[in-house]
Amino acid sequence: MDNLIKNAFETTRNKIDATMKELRENRVAVSDITAKGGIYAFWNADKAVYIGRAKNILRRYKQHHRFDKNQSPLARKFARESLAKEKGEEEGKKYLVAHYGTSAEENDIREKIEERLKHDDIKERMEAMKFSFAEQENTLQQYLLEMFCSIGLGTVVLDKEEKEEDNIEEVEVAGKIYYKYRFYNSFKTS
Repeated sequence: MDNLIKNAFETTRNKIDATMKELRENRVAVSDITAKGGIYAFWNADKAVYIGRAKNILRRYKQHHRFDKNQSPLARKFARESLAKEKGEEEGKKYLVAHYGTSAEENDIREKIEERLKHDDIKERMEAMKFSFAEQENTLQQYLLEMFCSIGLGTVVLDKEEKEEDNIEEVEVAGKIYYKYRFYNSFKTS
């Protein structure tokens, strides 16, 4: 068992830098996305925003663009941020930390987030993102590379003590305070 673990980490260590380089350098058009497995990244200018893994990268890309609460985690977070900015202050912060529960307030927040997913501003924000991928058919390697590339490209901070509220930062625009996510990847919730 020790050799299996050692081999997995050695193989991954050799692929991390190459995968991050490929993600950084190879932004692609939708028509060039492969149906193979691997690691993918959404980019806002030169900053990686979200890293994921998929058995079929093209299908996963299309799922992100369905604007469905269960298949579009990045768009869902953009919808939450949009509502948080609109509501402002502490009321808006509730949309970033809300969990789907059974109370009337939680149901109301869930419905507003799901409704906001369909808005043009969310669709435009997703469409404006650049996309890159690195093929990797081995599922175990995908999981490891997703985690290490997320850390290396700065889309997540792993801290077992961190709460959802710790992933939120305060922003001031034109004298108005609102809150947004610091990072979009989450290994605690996905």
